[in-house]
Amino acid sequence: MPPTVRVVNSSNLRYEFRNINSVLRKNNTSFVAVDTEFPGIYHKSEKPYFRMSGEEHYGLMRKNVNELKLIQLGLTVSDESGKNTYIWEFNFRDFDLERDLGDVDSINMLKKQGIDFHTNRQEGISSVDFAREFVSSDLGFSLRWSLAPAFVSRFNPNVNWVFFHCNYDIGYFIRMLTQRHLPEKLTDFLELVTRCLGDRIYDLKEIVKFEPFGWQCGLDKVAKNLNMKRRAGQSHQAGSDSLLTLDCFFAAMRALNYQRGLGAAQFALRAFNYKLFGLAVDEAVMKKLDLMQNGAVGQYPEMMYDPYVGTAGGFDVGGFGVPVMSMKGFSSGHLRMVPLTLAVPIFGL
Repeated sequence: MPPTVRVVNSSNLRYEFRNINSVLRKNNTSFVAVDTEFPGIYHKSEKPYFRMSGEEHYGLMRKNVNELKLIQLGLTVSDESGKNTYIWEFNFRDFDLERDLGDVDSINMLKKQGIDFHTNRQEGISSVDFAREFVSSDLGFSLRWSLAPAFVSRFNPNVNWVFFHCNYDIGYFIRMLTQRHLPEKLTDFLELVTRCLGDRIYDLKEIVKFEPFGWQCGLDKVAKNLNMKRRAGQSHQAGSDSLLTLDCFFAAMRALNYQRGLGAAQFALRAFNYKLFGLAVDEAVMKKLDLMQNGAVGQYPEMMYDPYVGTAGGFDVGGFGVPVMSMKGFSSGHLRMVPLTLAVPIFGL
C-alpha cells in the first residue's frame, strides 16, 4: 500500500506540525528530506552553469529567490532505518499567478502536474504562519535566555536534513524561515543555514557525483539507477519528490556499504556533510563559519565536518553506519552563543 501524502493548508497547519513533532519524538534520530516547487528560474545567467563559481551560483539563486515566491514545500520524515516514512506537502498562498513573477514554461508544467494555483490562493498557508510553526516545532530552533547577556541558538541535534540539488530548495526554505531577503554574501547565507537547520545537511546530488556512482543527472534518473520506484504522487509535486529523495538517499547508503564495505556510508556522511550542490565553499570559508568546532577538518582533510569527534563515533543503524548523536552524547558544541542581532533573524526582530 503506497504511503499517504498529508496535504497541508492553512486550516490544518498547526495540527500537522503537532503530528510532525509526534513522529520526531518517537525517533532517536530522524532524517528529513525537503523539496520545494517554485515558479521556475526567472533570472537566467549568460555564463554556462558549469563555469560558474559558488559565489556566482549563489548570486543568481539569491536574485531569483528574493524576487519570486514559494508555491509548495514537501517534507518526508523517517527514522534511521529509512522504513518508517511520513510525508507532508505544504501549499502556500503567497504566489499570485496573475501578479507575481515567474517562468511561464515552469508554471505551465506545475499546472500539468496537478498544482492548483487558485485553490492555493484561497486555502493555502501564509509563509509567515509556516515560519512561526516551524520555529516552535521540534524541527526548528529556539531562542532561549542563557546566564550570559546573550541568546543561545539551539537546533535539534537529532535531525539530519537531506536535499537533492539543494541550492534553490534551501534558499527558499531559509528565506521563508527568516522572512527576509537572502544576504549578499554566500558565507552569511551559510551561517543562516547553520543557525536554522543545524550542522548535518546532505545533498544527494553531490554524493552520487562521485565513485562508485559517478552520476550527474536528475532525481528520476538517480532513482532509476538505484532501482527505486516513486511510491506516491508524481514528479514536481513537493511531497512526492521529497519522499523519492529520501528513498534514494537510503538506497545510496546501502549501495555504498555493499560495494565498499561496512562503514563506507558512515564515512560518506562525514565527507559530504555541508557539501551543497552549486554552493561550493573552500576550507577557509568553513573555518569562518565555525563548522569545525571539534577540529575535524584539520585532522582529516577529506572530511568537511565531523560532529562526532570526542564521542563514541556513532552507532550502526538501519543497515548502514549512520553516525547517530544520542542525547547522552549531546555536547555544548551544539549551543552557539551569538549576538542578539544575529540570534533573532525571524520576522525582523
